[in-house]
Amino acid sequence: MEQTFLRYFRPENARFVKDIFRTIANIPLDLDLTDKNALAQLAAEPLSYHPKYNKLSIFFLGDHPGLPALYGGNLPPGSLLCADPVGWQAHSNPVLGGAEALISVCKKTFSTIPMLQDVTKPPAWAIDPSKDQSRRAQFYDGYGCENLGDTDSDYLDSAGAVLLHELLHFPGLFADVPNYDAMIPFSSVASAHWISDWMGPYPRNGYGAYNTMSISKRPPRDQDGRLFLPIYNADNYAWYAISSYFSRVCKKDLQDAPSEQAVWKHRRQPLWPFNVPPSVDVSACSTFRIMKMSSTVHHSTKGDFLGRLHDQSIMYFLHA
Repeated sequence: MEQTFLRYFRPENARFVKDIFRTIANIPLDLDLTDKNALAQLAAEPLSYHPKYNKLSIFFLGDHPGLPALYGGNLPPGSLLCADPVGWQAHSNPVLGGAEALISVCKKTFSTIPMLQDVTKPPAWAIDPSKDQSRRAQFYDGYGCENLGDTDSDYLDSAGAVLLHELLHFPGLFADVPNYDAMIPFSSVASAHWISDWMGPYPRNGYGAYNTMSISKRPPRDQDGRLFLPIYNADNYAWYAISSYFSRVCKKDLQDAPSEQAVWKHRRQPLWPFNVPPSVDVSACSTFRIMKMSSTVHHSTKGDFLGRLHDQSIMYFLHA
């Protein structure tokens, strides 16, 4: 079993985790990926989304405008997390017992975390003028495979990884995963069996490469004394995907994060990636709903920045 998997999960979790990722990527659970003919057939098929994405609505650049209706017009305090000064990257709201979900991706995600392609293929704005540029372009730390270090860290993070994390909070997507309800605890918060976020006290939370690894190696106990397993924590899936992706793309043998402090990097912030400035309220024009098993995406109004957002965020979670 690969080192990266054992960093973020237990050996007995292998089949379950595989089924979770296959569901996200809309790959049949029983498909034999060691069969060359089956792989060729899969590669020849058009890209398609899982039909359960019909029950998911994603709002980019702020709190989902459907939240007030969800609460009957009486929003509980703190429900608009994108407006919280703490600075959330994104948040999810399962509804109807987890069968449907609203996802809000906050502006902070795109102002502080680069798109995946900007990490793997750095653009001109990522050139570091303090480095020697005489032979070839040299980029800021955290941009380009040669500047990501040798351990899992926030240098590997991307906007697509944030979205992947939030997809794990959509229980309805995984309704057909064998033993999902038996494997994942019921949450009164989501009114569903819900892959959640560990909130401490040790590790301090369930976010980041080091804390997720800690949950896998030494599963903590929750307030009721029950073991909190790595398959319960959304960021364990995200970091397994992130580390696996960059190990393959950058041909790196990435190692364990040495400490929580070592994970948090001060990477240069990306350029704002859209044609509208972050100060503009886009609540009337940036709700996406994945419609069916195709690349069809509905949005209420058209705009170049919407297309780019779809291409670089919705699509990358399939590959991250």
